[in-house]
Amino acid sequence: MKIAYVHPMPVPTAWANTVHVMRMCQSFARDGHDIRLIVPHGGDQGGRGAFEFYGVEPIFRIERAWRRFKIPGNSWLFALSAGTHLLRNRPELVYTRNIPAAVVATRLGINTVFEAHGPPSVLGSLDLKNLKILLKSPRLVRLTVISAALKEMFLEQLDAPGLGDLIHVAHDGADAGSDWAPEDGEAPFTAVYAGSFFEGRGVEFALEVARQAPEIRFRLAGCHPDALSEWEARTKAFRNVELVERRPPSEVPALLASGHVLLAPYQSKVGIGLDTIDIARYFSPLKMFEYMAAGRPILSSTLPVLQEVLVDGETALLRDGADVQLWVDALRLLQGDPALRTRLGTAARHTLIEHYTWNARARSVISGLDHTTRNIRA
Repeated sequence: MKIAYVHPMPVPTAWANTVHVMRMCQSFARDGHDIRLIVPHGGDQGGRGAFEFYGVEPIFRIERAWRRFKIPGNSWLFALSAGTHLLRNRPELVYTRNIPAAVVATRLGINTVFEAHGPPSVLGSLDLKNLKILLKSPRLVRLTVISAALKEMFLEQLDAPGLGDLIHVAHDGADAGSDWAPEDGEAPFTAVYAGSFFEGRGVEFALEVARQAPEIRFRLAGCHPDALSEWEARTKAFRNVELVERRPPSEVPALLASGHVLLAPYQSKVGIGLDTIDIARYFSPLKMFEYMAAGRPILSSTLPVLQEVLVDGETALLRDGADVQLWVDALRLLQGDPALRTRLGTAARHTLIEHYTWNARARSVISGLDHTTRNIRA
């Protein structure tokens, strides 16, 4: 199938949404589809090309549309510019996470899948209005969401005919890779956190755990370079904490393999760098699936949405994200029990391979959409 993935962020950048998009395009292409990724001009990570930066095979095309400017209506300008690419190439399906792009594609008569990573309640009034218009189009053939919790929020917040049948739940994913790196038996026992340092991601909590477990090394990776000096000051007194700047996605597997346990200490409120948005109820963190792929035991908080994937005692150890002592005890349990580490890590990796690879996700989100339109009930 000829598919255009339209995304309003340039590549390469370090934002998780672009990692997600590049992995999905690679997986569509691996499945034999003709893929064009349409993004704005821009994106720079030290001169590295997009495919190299993300560690993605160069098996699809990247086309550049409207250059991003911080001006009102920028998203629509990009969507209209992307529309000219769509008219020129006439894909059979448009896949996008952008409401304006989805509206433009459906108006052009192209079957479209819109993927949502947040509920209607986080949208501005204009985007919400356009989402409701989009849901009425017979050319919107699927609405993909990243968790069962997010599907429930859509059903709670919108009254649209046939909405439940339109929604398809597809958690995020990861590539399993061909090799699994065994633990370095000579290295000190190390707990690794890899991700953003936004509020609610649990970095501050991890420091409290490190304070009470001085015999364990903590490698906290993903700090933005602009914030590194601030975090270095905050961790100066810790002899068992190492800070690592944000790394390209292609380097993440090696980083995770350096640990004996991987930390996901999400708090009751999880931010994305915007004070008004809390994603704790409905998100599907890329980090969790990358952890599963690494074959290392995962120590995670007990947020209900994480338990859509992780099972305590089977694929992870789940502990209250507010109880430091429970986390210290869990780390010491893992430190003293290599067999438990192996069992949890192996089970998590097997679960990923069976259910949550990018390839499996790419197949599921477009399954049955070769030549279809949606009947809209009045």
